[in-house]
Amino acid sequence: MIGTTLYRERVLAEIDTLPNEFLPFVLQLVHTLSESIALKPAAASLRQR
Repeated sequence: MIGTTLYRERVLAEIDTLPNEFLPFVLQLVHTLSESIALKPAAASLRQR
């Protein structure tokens, strides 16, 4: 299994290859991904059902 540090380095290396004008979109993408996979509080999760 690849360590967390190596994943971080690979992600940052990929980002370094992108033109600066893409960075706002990458930031939005990462933010959206983070929100979508974050665990919701139990009460909020139950209300959705």
